[in-house]
Amino acid sequence: MPAKQDHHATLRDIAKHCGVSPTTVCRVLQGHPQVAAATREKVQAAAAAVGYRLNPMVGAWMSHVRNRRTQRYTGTIAWVVEAALRRFAPRLQRTMSAAIPHAARLGYAVETFVFEEHGRKAARLGEILRSRGIHGVVLDNLSSTLDFSEFPWDSFACVGTSLDRLHPRLPVVAPDFHQATRLALARLSAAGHRRIGLYETPLSAMLTDLLSRDAFLASRSTYPKRDCIPPLECPDSDTRCIQDWIETHQPDAILSNSTLLPATLAKLRLKTTRRPVIACLNWNPEVHRRHHVCGVDYLPETLACVTIDMVEARLRHHFHSLPEERRTILIEGDWREASSAGR
Repeated sequence: MPAKQDHHATLRDIAKHCGVSPTTVCRVLQGHPQVAAATREKVQAAAAAVGYRLNPMVGAWMSHVRNRRTQRYTGTIAWVVEAALRRFAPRLQRTMSAAIPHAARLGYAVETFVFEEHGRKAARLGEILRSRGIHGVVLDNLSSTLDFSEFPWDSFACVGTSLDRLHPRLPVVAPDFHQATRLALARLSAAGHRRIGLYETPLSAMLTDLLSRDAFLASRSTYPKRDCIPPLECPDSDTRCIQDWIETHQPDAILSNSTLLPATLAKLRLKTTRRPVIACLNWNPEVHRRHHVCGVDYLPETLACVTIDMVEARLRHHFHSLPEERRTILIEGDWREASSAGR
């Protein structure tokens, strides 16, 4: 007759019965090879007698803990930005707050490099990174107007964060601007807005690869002609152009990738009876605190972690240089209401 199973028996009980330590019992039940054959047989017999089975989740967790204890520094990933990105410091802070600890869990450090500090020469930047023993590179929102023709692509595992690529085959992790624009239009329409306009700067139009404009025009094509407002593209500094466009078309709401539009609009002396609502397609807590606007959060923390994952995977498989085909990952954004976005 088989022995009665005791599901309340513990490793300590089995260890006491066999005259060994609980650690030895755990090693035997996990199949550890460095245990004497006689001890293994004794422990297995005792465990079988009480029907003890090691919880696989406990084993997995302990393996995770041991791996974390033995985590070693693998290398450094360079995060390259333009000096102009300092103007968007809140986004960079959110990015780094996620990228640094996520990379650390994978055994990597993250170091920021400002492109202009190396003479705006891609070849010089490459020399510095190689001399530092860096092989993983993130090119964060760098514009294709920069000359990267002399950059030593074959020496690095590179990933960009702008659809306006520095190289046609550069892998990219970027916000889904098309989805963000459709999401904002749907939310504004549900709130009762009908005359919705789109304002872009030349830089934002380039970095989004015109996806915001494409989504805007496609979505608004089904609306009555009287509610269709032509998109506006001009620099943030051209306040006269912005004011004329608003007074001519009188939008109920404006979509924009420019984080400066709320401040610009606040300064304008508009002749219209009602100021339009602004939905920021590059929403961040700092803009909301200052101007209390709704919009789409591009989730820089998520984008940073996915970017680090892509660089790490390429390094782990020794995929230096650029792939033969384009690879793009788009991150969907989340809607933030003006009334609750800053909480």
